[in-house]
Amino acid sequence: MAGTDRPTTQAEPSAPTPRYEIDSYARSIRSRVVEVADDREWVILEDTVLYPEGGGQPSDHGSLAGIPVSELTRTQVGVRHSLSRPLPPDADDQVEVTVDWPRRFDHMQQHTAQHLLTAVAQGRLGRPTTSFHLGSSVSDIELDGPALTGRDLAQLEDEVNQAVREARAVNVHRISREDYDDRSDIRTRGLPDHHLGEVRLIEIEGLDLTACGGTHVASTAELEGVKLLGTEKMRGGARLYWAAGSRMRRRLGDHETRVEALRSALGVPTDELVETACQRLEQLKEVQREVRILEEELADALVSAFRLDPGRLVSQHFERRGAAFLKTLASRFADGVAGKVGFFTASAGGTAAFVVVTGAGSGFSAAELGAGVASALDARGGGRDPVFQGKAPDLDGRDAAWALLDRTLGT
Repeated sequence: MAGTDRPTTQAEPSAPTPRYEIDSYARSIRSRVVEVADDREWVILEDTVLYPEGGGQPSDHGSLAGIPVSELTRTQVGVRHSLSRPLPPDADDQVEVTVDWPRRFDHMQQHTAQHLLTAVAQGRLGRPTTSFHLGSSVSDIELDGPALTGRDLAQLEDEVNQAVREARAVNVHRISREDYDDRSDIRTRGLPDHHLGEVRLIEIEGLDLTACGGTHVASTAELEGVKLLGTEKMRGGARLYWAAGSRMRRRLGDHETRVEALRSALGVPTDELVETACQRLEQLKEVQREVRILEEELADALVSAFRLDPGRLVSQHFERRGAAFLKTLASRFADGVAGKVGFFTASAGGTAAFVVVTGAGSGFSAAELGAGVASALDARGGGRDPVFQGKAPDLDGRDAAWALLDRTLGT
């Protein structure tokens, strides 16, 4: 049945207009089955509350006869409801179709906020909207013209939220295509080439009138508020990000949770978080620079020792070291240890790495030797002579890899 306690400001045209266009607040209806696929995995109904994707607004989620609807497609005879499982053969001729209401109402808030933003941007800044995208957490519009300034953003946000506080009615009208073509007071980007029949208009009282088939709230007061989140230059225009309504409040709550976690981790009040975080990052960068210097010195010392090793195969494992250290060591080995082959492994933080490196005059190819080592370690790797490196799920096969190299080198 249709939802209760819904506003009555939206005009109701006659059938066969789908219910989602007549009443955005209808949460479920019973509707007659018009057509069913042979495999019963899609259904077309006489009417539906589920909105198919269009105009920048994603498709609704919902169910038909208790079966989740996986996709909605517009057809000439109605909306095709693709089902996550086949409709039972004993299903009634009339079935209940229900919309995921929290998601639908969120889309109503975001889409109406887009109309409001677009109207203010065009009316106050002379910046028409060229595209709209309703995202899962943040929505955006692209405005024609140069980059938006901080002053532009402040003006837009102030005037949009003033309209929210004024609780302006959001009304639905329908006019003939001929009337639409004759009128100059309609802000629109044009109708699809395939559009036939009446044109559906969405009016924000006193601010905006535009052609739109999407779902909308009945008053700007239901937007609760609109927060502009940022802007970037895009393809000759400016992309503007925002959030409205319940997702704006959720976003604020998420930010507060993260801020509290940062306050606890850094041990400073909110107004010192950025400065303290920047200081800690600089300290970390300095430590990382010192670690790199020490690892280079360690690699040089090891290479000096490897030169004195009597064998042709040199092998060593390093705990708490990573692939970056092995790369440094391999580079030093290739340049400084002649006639030998090196096989080195390292593990740190649950990850394992390996490298095979050939010194000048060794007579072997690191790429060929490395492929065998990777197989023994059940690992992935690659490279060109004189270095082959890779990562392994673990080092359980290290002894087998060493034995393979030992046999190949004939040591």
